[in-house]
Amino acid sequence: MPAVLVQFTVDIIVPSIALLVNTVACVTARRLLASPPLHTRKPPPSGIIYREPLPEEVGTAYCPEDPSECFLAVNTTNNATEVVGYLHYSLMAGDGASGMHKLLKIPKKMRTGDIGYISDVQVLPNSQNQGVGSWMVSEWLKQMRETWPKIVAAYLLVKPGNVNAKKAYENVGFTELM
Repeated sequence: MPAVLVQFTVDIIVPSIALLVNTVACVTARRLLASPPLHTRKPPPSGIIYREPLPEEVGTAYCPEDPSECFLAVNTTNNATEVVGYLHYSLMAGDGASGMHKLLKIPKKMRTGDIGYISDVQVLPNSQNQGVGSWMVSEWLKQMRETWPKIVAAYLLVKPGNVNAKKAYENVGFTELM
């Protein structure tokens, strides 16, 4: 039996809460409204920076394709630079994303906006459970808001049994839709 995936979305115009909520997600939305996103409650991991790949990093295992669709977490401690996490994404232009606007329950007045899709988030085992992944997603959302002014939402898919991932994405503002 194929794995069923759970879809999460976030309204990245308002970073602290996803406005794209349905009845099932209302409890989560209220909880997120009541508390600030993770990145404002917990300091970032020491020595980690978040950025787009450098030219020499394109074509590597963590950024094999288009560098504009890759975002990195880099450990800069001890005068070294080691990629400890990466995020792969794509952007759908508003006119080409009409089906996604409906699926993600984007309000009609915002349906001409762009949509981001996070296809993969990976953190090295020795950097997990330290906030690296959450901060990387949060910083990516911030960059998307600054770089793509027409972006109205971002979404990703999570396996239903992956409770830790669900919690991490909810903590940075994503809301479960399905």
